[in-house]
Amino acid sequence: NSNTIGQINTDFFTVYEDEEVLETFQNIFTSAVKQEGIVDIAEPEFDLEVIYKEGNKQEYHLWLGEKDEQSTLMQVEDTHTIYTISEEATNQLIDLVN
Repeated sequence: NSNTIGQINTDFFTVYEDEEVLETFQNIFTSAVKQEGIVDIAEPEFDLEVIYKEGNKQEYHLWLGEKDEQSTLMQVEDTHTIYTISEEATNQLIDLVN
């Protein structure tokens, strides 16, 4: 769960290590569509931290939509840009998070 925009909650309750699950997350992140304009959004629901084998990290805030709705993703270090996630990807995320 997220605490606030701009920093990640490091008190994780789930760690994903399965290659298939990680590939699904990667596909979702790379298919997210950047949205133009000024960001004015509520506090995020979830924080995601991706740690690669080389030790590189990416941190995201996630606003998870309902089934068959879009979701929103934001990189923690860039709080001025949001990305939308398709309805199909949202459904995959719902399955992964639940």
